[in-house]
Amino acid sequence: MSGIEVIPQRQLRNDISGVLRRVAGGSTYIITVSGKQVATLTPVDQPRYQRRRPLGELRRVKRVHLAQTTSAILDELREERI
Repeated sequence: MSGIEVIPQRQLRNDISGVLRRVAGGSTYIITVSGKQVATLTPVDQPRYQRRRPLGELRRVKRVHLAQTTSAILDELREERI
């Protein structure tokens, strides 16, 4: 797998088939327009993010019960702004 290469949009336009062939081979590209980074082109089979835990190990979040309703809290906050 190759490293990340920065290429301008014009180069991508002129050599799209070559760039896509290299991406299919594992290369990743950052695409620029007028020198600004606008996109990342990566192979589909590479996960962009990795899970920190397997799905079966996720824990449930405990439900929180408030002493006041959400609308009452919002009303108080609005009164403070006046």
